[in-house]
Amino acid sequence: MSHSSHSLSLIKYSVVALTLFTWGCSTTSHTQQNETSQNDTSIVASEVEALIEINGEDSGRQFDGIGGLSAGASSRLLYDYPDEERSQILDYLFKPGYGAGLQILKVEIGGDMNSTDGSEASHMRTPGEVNCNRGYEWWLMKEAKERNPDIKLAGLAWGVPGWMGEFWSQENIEYHLEWLNCAENEHGLTIDYMGGWNERPHDEKRFDWFVDWKAALEEHYPHIDLIGDDRCCTGEDREALWEVADNMVEMPDFNDAIDVLGIHWACGWRNDYDYCVVTDNALSRDKPLWISENSALYHDVGGKPHARALNRMYIDAQITGYITWAAISAWYSTLPLADTGLMLAEWPWSGYYQIGKSPWSFAHTTQFTRPGWKYIDKASGYLSSGASYVSLQSPDGQDYTTVIEAVDATGSQTVEFEVSNLPADKTVHLWASDFNSDRQEDFFTELEEISPEEGRYGFTLQPGYVYSLSTVEGGKGSAAPATDVYEQMELPYSEDFEEYGEGELARFFSDVNGAFETVNCSGDRDGICYRQDVTQQPHNWSATGTMPPTTIFGDPNWWGDYKVSTDVMLEDTGYVELISRISALSGLRVAGYHFQLKDNGEWKFYRQELNTTEKDNEEQILASGESSFRPGEWHTITLDMNGKNIVILLDGETLEAIEDEYFITGQIGLRANGWQNAQFDDVEITPNGRAPETASQGDFSITATSDQPGNHGGRDYVASRAIDGRIETFWHTEFDENKATLPQSVILDLGESYKVEGLIYQPRMDNHQGGMITRYNIYVSKDGATYKKVAQGNWQKGNATKIADWDSMNARYIKLEAVEAVGGSASAGELNVIITD
Repeated sequence: MSHSSHSLSLIKYSVVALTLFTWGCSTTSHTQQNETSQNDTSIVASEVEALIEINGEDSGRQFDGIGGLSAGASSRLLYDYPDEERSQILDYLFKPGYGAGLQILKVEIGGDMNSTDGSEASHMRTPGEVNCNRGYEWWLMKEAKERNPDIKLAGLAWGVPGWMGEFWSQENIEYHLEWLNCAENEHGLTIDYMGGWNERPHDEKRFDWFVDWKAALEEHYPHIDLIGDDRCCTGEDREALWEVADNMVEMPDFNDAIDVLGIHWACGWRNDYDYCVVTDNALSRDKPLWISENSALYHDVGGKPHARALNRMYIDAQITGYITWAAISAWYSTLPLADTGLMLAEWPWSGYYQIGKSPWSFAHTTQFTRPGWKYIDKASGYLSSGASYVSLQSPDGQDYTTVIEAVDATGSQTVEFEVSNLPADKTVHLWASDFNSDRQEDFFTELEEISPEEGRYGFTLQPGYVYSLSTVEGGKGSAAPATDVYEQMELPYSEDFEEYGEGELARFFSDVNGAFETVNCSGDRDGICYRQDVTQQPHNWSATGTMPPTTIFGDPNWWGDYKVSTDVMLEDTGYVELISRISALSGLRVAGYHFQLKDNGEWKFYRQELNTTEKDNEEQILASGESSFRPGEWHTITLDMNGKNIVILLDGETLEAIEDEYFITGQIGLRANGWQNAQFDDVEITPNGRAPETASQGDFSITATSDQPGNHGGRDYVASRAIDGRIETFWHTEFDENKATLPQSVILDLGESYKVEGLIYQPRMDNHQGGMITRYNIYVSKDGATYKKVAQGNWQKGNATKIADWDSMNARYIKLEAVEAVGGSASAGELNVIITD
C-alpha cells in the first residue's frame, strides 16, 4: 500500500460522534485477550471510537531511552566499510532526526573469547598491561557521540581474560575500572551505565561482587549507574527473568547496589513481542526497569515486533528502557544468527548495506522523545481495535508525543485527542509507517502538520501502521548504497599487513575466538605480521569460547577454485591450521577443509561439517603424514583447489594430492590451537579455475508450492529468500506438515531465456538440517507452461553448496522439486542457475 492510497483523514471534533469512556487501571487488558496473565499495573482504555486525554499534570515514570547493543563482534565488519558508506550507516543509527536515532549505546567489554559471532579484544590481556586502543568499540562510541552528544553509553562484560582467578573477583573490579579509565582518559568518553556478567546463571558470589563493584564506582565514578543483572534464558517463564528482584527484596545491600533493574526478553525472545511481563517484587523496588537486551530479529522482520515492544513494555510492565542486540548486523553471514540487527552491513568490500523496517519502528519513539521525558499514564493504553498507544511529555512541559502502534489492529479506528496543561495549540506533526509494505518510501513519512483547535484534533488509524503525533519535528535520511547485494569481493586477494602499525586489526579478518592483531614479525622475518596473541583460555561466556583461536575472512560466496597460501610460524607447542572453503560456523565447528600442522611435524587434512549426525563427519580425515614443520621456523602452507582436485603443499613441496568435492565454495580461515602464539604473513588467494557463469539473480522471480511467511524465531521463510543473494536467509515450506508434504517445489523465472546447464543449491546455514533436500528432480521450460525433466539425483545433507547439471538447453523457467528432504519438509538458502554462451 502506498501513502497515496492511505485512507487516513484528519477530522474535526465537531463533526465526529465520540463515545467517551472511563480511564483507569484495570486487571482486564489487551494481553489477557491473548490468554496471557497480566499485572494489575496495566493501563487500559478501549471503545469503538476513542478519546485520548493528554493532561500534562498526569503522572508517569521517567523514560530512560531506547538503544542498541554492540557485542559478540556484531559491529566487526562495519569497522572495515568504506568511509562514505560507513558514515551513512552510522548516521542512520545515531544521528538525530535521520534514522533510528538511538539514545543509548551499550558495548561489550572485550575478553578475547567468542561471545556470539566472534571475540572482542581485551584492554588488559595480562596483569598490569593496559592497551586502550584495541578493538573497535571505542571507535563506535566516539562516532555515536559525535552524531549525538547526548547519547548514553553503557558497558558490560561477556567474559574476561584467564589470568584472573574467576569473574566474581576483586581482580575483575580492577579490570573494569581500567576499562573506565581508558574510556575517560584515553578516549574522552563518559560512561553512564555499567553492568556485571552478561546472561550468567545466578550464584551466591555475584551478590557480594555487585556490592563491592558499586562501592568502587561510588569511589571512582560516582555518576555511573549500575545495571543488574542482565538475566536471560528462562524459556516461556518470563516472570522468572525478574528473579533478581526477589534477591533484592531478600538482601538490602544488594538492593542498594543496583540502580537500574535490567533483564533480557521481558517481551519474549525472537517472537512477536506482543506482551511484556513484570513482577510485583520488581515494581516494589522503585527503580527504573529496563529490557537491557532484546533480540533485533531479521532487520526486515523486526519492524512490527519492535513497534509492539516499545509501547507495550510500558503499558504492560512499566519498563522505561529498551536496548536491542544488535544495533547493526555486521558480521559474516556464515556465522550464527546472521542478520540480527536494526540494519544489515556484511559487505565491507563493496559498501552495500540494507536498512529494512526496524530502524523506523525505533524512530517513531526516539525522534520525538528524549531520556528524561515522562510517560503520561492516563494517556497510555490499548484501543478496542487492538492498537496500543503511549504518551510522553518533556520535562519543561513544552512538548509532548503520542506513539500509536496499530500493527495488530482489527480495523480502522477514529482517535480523538484532547490536550490540557500542555501547549494545547502547538502544531502536531503526524508521522506514519506502513509495516504491511516492504518499500522504504512507505516507512516513516510525515503525513500532516495538524493545527489543534482548542487542544482538540483527531485522525483515523489503519491496521498495520505505526504513528507518531508530536510537537517535536522528525526527519528521514536519504542516503543509499551505490552497489547491490550481488557484488562479490574480488580475487586475487593478498594481504602482507605492511600498511598497519602494531596492535591493529587487519581489514576483513574477523576473529571467531582468541585475538589476532598486527605485530612486528619475529624469527628471521622483518616487517609486520598477524599474530594470535592470547596464551591462556579466557573465562568464557559460553562453550563456544573453547573453540581454538580462529579468524576468518573473505566473501562467503567465493567459488572454491582457488589457491590459498600463507606464511606461518608457530612460536611454541600446539598446531596451526589453514582452513578453506568455509561454508558455515557454529559452536565449536568450522564447516570446511582444514589443513593442520602440529609442532612435531605431523599433519592432517580433514573436512568438518556443522550439524550432521554421522559421527565421522565431524572431523573426517582425508589425508595425513609427517613433515619438516617445526615451531620457531617460518613455513609456507598452501591449499591448491580446483573442483575435486586438492593439492596440499608445505614450502612449495606437495605433501599429497587428493580428490574430494564435498565443499565447493566459501571463505578462508587461520587457526592456532593450544592458546599459543602463532604468526601469519603474506596471505594470498588466487583463482585457478573459472567459476560457473550464472544468470543474473537480481532479475529472478520465484514461486513455491508453499512457504512460511510471518515471524518465526525472528525470521521469515518466504520463497524470495532463496534468491536474495544472502546465504543466511532461506525458503522453507509451510511448517504444518499436513499442508506441505513432499514433494514440494519452487519455480525460478529467470526474467529472460538463457542457455541453461545446471542449478546451484545452497542449503540453509543455521546449524539445523530441517528441509535439506536429499533427492530432487529438475525441470525446465521455455514458456512456464510445459516442463521437461532434465535432471534427477541425490544430495548429501549438510551445509556445503550442491550442484545438479544437465545437457545445455534454452529455457526461462527452472523448477526444483524436492522429492525427499530432512524432516519431510523442503528448504533452500540460495538458488542460482548455471548458463553457457
